Amino acid sequence: MRHVKLGAVALLAAFAALVIGYLSAAAEGGWFADRPTIEFLRADAEAIRGKSIDRGPVRLFFSGEDGGIVIRFPNRSIQAEDYPTLRLAARTDATPLDARVLWRRADQPDRTYSLTMPWVGDGAERVTLSTDADWRGRIIGLAIAVRLPPGSPLAFASLSLLPDTASSIAREVLTEWAVAESWAQYSVNYLHGGSPNPRVPLPLAAGAIAVLAIAFYVALAKWRRVGVSVSVAAAIVLAAWLVLDLRWQVNLLHNLTQAAGSFAGKSIDDKHRAAEDQQIYLLAEAIRRSLPDGVTKVTLASDLTASPYFLGKLRYYLFPLWLHPRPEDAVSGEVVAVFQASRVGLQEATGSLQLPNGQSLAVERLGGTPPIALFRVR
Repeated sequence: MRHVKLGAVALLAAFAALVIGYLSAAAEGGWFADRPTIEFLRADAEAIRGKSIDRGPVRLFFSGEDGGIVIRFPNRSIQAEDYPTLRLAARTDATPLDARVLWRRADQPDRTYSLTMPWVGDGAERVTLSTDADWRGRIIGLAIAVRLPPGSPLAFASLSLLPDTASSIAREVLTEWAVAESWAQYSVNYLHGGSPNPRVPLPLAAGAIAVLAIAFYVALAKWRRVGVSVSVAAAIVLAAWLVLDLRWQVNLLHNLTQAAGSFAGKSIDDKHRAAEDQQIYLLAEAIRRSLPDGVTKVTLASDLTASPYFLGKLRYYLFPLWLHPRPEDAVSGEVVAVFQASRVGLQEATGSLQLPNGQSLAVERLGGTPPIALFRVR
């Protein structure tokens, strides 16, 4: 019984020591201040370079010919020292060539400052603004700039300025641990433990507490002059593992409940229509229904072909039809499908498609179900 008490005390002491130690190091905004997080949502994001469309809970931004996307947020009076950290909830198909935070200060309103944003690529980017000497004073303008391959999308959900007070950090860590992870190829084997790119990964925290608790237990046992029990050390490790396993099981049950509500009892077609890639599936079905008999290959002209995700999914749903993403390669007799192609235009007078590279294709219109337009190359 004595060993059990020592183990329990060691576990609590390890938890308290790590919490206090981490908050002491991370709480740049102080222990007792209570400033609210400043959050910019989808509706606040304005494209001043590139194009944007709303898709469900996110706003999609597409890079132009130069690959640039600049997203500006509404002007607010922000005291830089009160908000040392920025968190961006966004995803891209391709790894950005460059990503930066841009801002202007009230004391020099005509000058734009920038800070490079390390891009992790898991949907939750984080950058410490306080490391830049120019992040100070009153901020009157905020934007982000991302350089991608031309035509590539960026899915934006939110941008937050974090006060990094002790209370806000504690709330953020607990909230990130509680975020449900969606299904992925690894879901039945392990979880990351909540939100992507968290401040403190849950597995790391559980492991650190277990290691420190064992060290405290050994020290306490020697101090009380009792032998060290391997069973107590094993129990501490088991307790940390059970916390992670319980988090995993709850997440699996949450995902199973959601999946059952979305897909249970439905036909294959209805399941595809209820899936997260439903718009791509519907596009594939629209292309398939509009094609003349005997067609085995279709060429797609679209701004979205720069996205590997979009192209891969569309190819999957069109199989066994072969999808080719380069209309400039189309030859006589082949079918071209035009969808959301801002740089492709039909010249009615000459019956030709004008392509982004300046090339033109002589075509005849086959019709198509909106928003698809189908043409056969003459």
